[in-house]
Amino acid sequence: QSEAKKLDAQIYVLAPAGRYLQRGDVMARIAGERTPGKEAMGRLRAAIPIDDVRSFEMDPVFGVTVLAEVATRALSPGVNDPGTAIDIIHRLSHVIGEARVAPELDAPRQDRVWIEPMSLDALFEASLEPIARCAGDAVEVHVALAHAFAAIGRVGDDAMAEAARQAAARHMARAKTQIAHRPD
Repeated sequence: QSEAKKLDAQIYVLAPAGRYLQRGDVMARIAGERTPGKEAMGRLRAAIPIDDVRSFEMDPVFGVTVLAEVATRALSPGVNDPGTAIDIIHRLSHVIGEARVAPELDAPRQDRVWIEPMSLDALFEASLEPIARCAGDAVEVHVALAHAFAAIGRVGDDAMAEAARQAAARHMARAKTQIAHRPD
């Protein structure tokens, strides 16, 4: 913000946390009358952290992805541990239920730096949906997922509730094809 103010510019961050980048990929664009000098460009580059690996601190979606991977491994035929998957589902539902879409503000606090907000759909796609795909005919896992989607829909704001409803509908359609025993 302060560097953008000095340059009398707007900075648009194009690569959100966790996006895979190669050398030469554009991370941000600067819109302004003046071209930043070498020192200013160095400070701008330092303000956008880049690392060889994702971290929980920099990328909250990475944290839910790792939890989902634990659950999907627990559901693999070699492990066959639905209890661990259910525990992870409960944990994820608490974490996702606490996520909030940024409220609309009358005026932005940082009026010179712009980044796209985290997608709620991406949050579900990285967390509960991989578990749903791997749940197979484990009815208890599907029940836990249904309860998780319902709970998130109750505690979240309107945008979160809608994303939870959509994810629940995808889950239900998938569960109907995975569970072979009709009474289940």
